[in-house]
Amino acid sequence: IATDQRCQRERYLSREAGGHGGWVPNRVEEAYEIGLRIHAGLEAFFAAEVAEARLSAALSAVRTSAFTEPWQTWIEASLTAWATRVWPELNTRYKILMVERMLRFENDGVIYKVKPDLVLEDTTDSTVWIMDFKSYSWWDNKKWVRDLQMQLGCMAVEAATGREVAGTIIQGIYKGVTRG
Repeated sequence: IATDQRCQRERYLSREAGGHGGWVPNRVEEAYEIGLRIHAGLEAFFAAEVAEARLSAALSAVRTSAFTEPWQTWIEASLTAWATRVWPELNTRYKILMVERMLRFENDGVIYKVKPDLVLEDTTDSTVWIMDFKSYSWWDNKKWVRDLQMQLGCMAVEAATGREVAGTIIQGIYKGVTRG
């Protein structure tokens, strides 16, 4: 979706050209690979059945094929910080409903497939929330209010659960250096 918004030709070449899957570049963009690894770690974190084993599972998932430094260390540090500082606080208030589940829904004759990162239920009022993990080099608060991926995620979760989504929680995972 983001690629299509940025450049429809790039989206076509990467997703459709040459058949169903598009043309595959010779190398994967580093930022994209970092995001894939973070998501693999988070998916392993939530898949672990024993809470105490979650961080180990996440780190094992991202160590299966080590990435270039300093990014491998950054990925592991980001997962560790999230698992030890952010998740314990969220875990006191939210119950997990879905983790990285592919959802499919139809709207106005168009079939969408969406994979929200994490769907939570607030235990204080039973509202449904989507938590989305975003790695970024430059933060734009205004972008998320109008982000099509967020809107489609809400529609997919509402179709799957039959419940209204109260909102989204964006967990930014910063990568890169900023200079003022």
